[in-house]
Amino acid sequence: MKFESSFFTLYKLHEGIYAVIATDHALTGANAGFFDLGDHVILFDTLAAPNATQDLLNAVEIFTSKKPTMVINSHFHGDHIYGNYAIPSNVPILSNPTTLAMMKKYTLEKLDEYQKIAPSEINTYKDQLKTEENPTKIFEIENDIKFLETILEPNFLLRTPNLLINDSLIVQGSKRTVHIINVGAAHSEGDILAYFPFEKICFMSDLLFENVEPSWAEKETVMPFAVDPLQHYKILEKYYKKDLKAVVPGHGKLTPVVSVFEKNMDYLKLKYQELL
Repeated sequence: MKFESSFFTLYKLHEGIYAVIATDHALTGANAGFFDLGDHVILFDTLAAPNATQDLLNAVEIFTSKKPTMVINSHFHGDHIYGNYAIPSNVPILSNPTTLAMMKKYTLEKLDEYQKIAPSEINTYKDQLKTEENPTKIFEIENDIKFLETILEPNFLLRTPNLLINDSLIVQGSKRTVHIINVGAAHSEGDILAYFPFEKICFMSDLLFENVEPSWAEKETVMPFAVDPLQHYKILEKYYKKDLKAVVPGHGKLTPVVSVFEKNMDYLKLKYQELL
């Protein structure tokens, strides 16, 4: 079975475990995933672009014949959580207390800024469409307009997590089990990963990036970064040793497990030499 989306490519990592890999992170936001546990379907992150989130929800229904019964926000950065607005109010969104606090303090404040400039930005983009002929650029502009129009809708509400964990939660479904683990401050002030111990698969969000360039280590503004480099490194080291069969990074393509861990660990040692 195939699923076509302009925003992401869907990969079946194992029966019931799907990776959602962004085609263009500037448009889609970040990678995501969904898990069919048998009697529950869990969505891991919700993307940023409205059309991308809708494609994600459509894919969940097509491949599981169910709707999500729980959503995980891996951390508070907007490219992972803006799609929360599309999650029905009866579906719990799980994260940790730190992510909830950071969303209220920073994400909603940033959203308010976007909403204030949205009308003028929409007009600017529409003027660009009048003369733009490049199909790719037209798609990008239309995507930006859709995002701005969505956050201006009267009933728009960016939902925040309403189910919080301090440590970890094991969701044991009728077919498979996932460990939702709060690893604390690492990449962000509070990070969560999803680990399948039997299938040896881990969704690590921005604890891992597919592509890290050594030259980035000297630039403060270039991703990826770590709020707590030592904790971040220890987490990578821990899951590196678990002999995983597949790992899903927050950004970038699926790559061999050993390679992506080693690249990220080497990058952290280079960027934070004084701490590591």
